[in-house]
Amino acid sequence: MVQQPVTVTDVDEDGALTIYDAFYLAHEAAFDGGAAAGFAAEETTYGLSITKFWGVENGGSYSYYLNTIMAMGLKDEVKDGDYLDGFVFTDTTAFSDQYSYFNVRNAAVNAGQDLELTLSALSFDENFNTVVGPVADATITVNGQATEYKTDADGKVTIKFDTDGQFIVSAVSDTAVLVPPAVVVNATPLTGDFGFMPYVFLGLAALLMIGVLSFRRSHEA
Repeated sequence: MVQQPVTVTDVDEDGALTIYDAFYLAHEAAFDGGAAAGFAAEETTYGLSITKFWGVENGGSYSYYLNTIMAMGLKDEVKDGDYLDGFVFTDTTAFSDQYSYFNVRNAAVNAGQDLELTLSALSFDENFNTVVGPVADATITVNGQATEYKTDADGKVTIKFDTDGQFIVSAVSDTAVLVPPAVVVNATPLTGDFGFMPYVFLGLAALLMIGVLSFRRSHEA
């Protein structure tokens, strides 16, 4: 489920719109069998905790971020326009999966037009403070297929699409376990080069104005 809108309602009737509600309804909308098959949470010593996510039960190795910041818990409130990312750890021993994200989540370009993206990832220092840094030398994937594009030392990459359509852009790394970032790109076909048209209209407007001014002058005379 990539960059999909979810209409959040108070599923658990606790008087608030929360991450729990959003995850429950995301599973209802997109998981085969709905929330009953794919999502579960229960009270633990750490509060309300996920026990099943997207159909995976792995003993509690899940994480989620609200607007690229690690959330405190499922009871955190959400509001219109928020972005919520949830994932299942693939490394359930060292928990080395690194949350990563691009600087945009959706993009619209013309086929053949350059699109510049910046890839960042979160890590933690010795005091468990969040550190944000660029992801260098990551391979860009498009619809799950590796491309020749790689991020530079600043996490930047410029890509383009030769054809029109919708594409999911992500990234993988040989040196880090990245939680897959995602940008949904809509590429539209070029219908021709009309870069000269504004000047044509400007010229017509100028001619019209000269004509009007000339008429007024001759009329006044």
